[in-house]
Amino acid sequence: MTQEHTQSAFNQQGQALPAVRLSGTTQTISFTGTSAQSSALGSATNLVRLYSTEECFVAFGSNPTATSSTVPLGPKNPEYVQVNPGELIAAISNGTNGTLYITEIL
Repeated sequence: MTQEHTQSAFNQQGQALPAVRLSGTTQTISFTGTSAQSSALGSATNLVRLYSTEECFVAFGSNPTATSSTVPLGPKNPEYVQVNPGELIAAISNGTNGTLYITEIL
């Protein structure tokens, strides 16, 4: 699958950001006060879109554990994150249980 690029968004410095096509592969993690992991990302995945229904913390790696000291993620605001193929993503609640949606971008 090829990425389709258009200039449709801008960062805080006013630079155009490329739009990409989502692969259609989306995982969900139901997170609580205990760290929960995703399945391994695809072997060609270098970028993911994270969308959380509630505030949470996330971690990345071969066996990640999310804690209140890892990366915070705000609710209902998609984030695009560079990852390594085959990595897992972990999430933990920041007070309210929720769902983390992980969409792979190829």
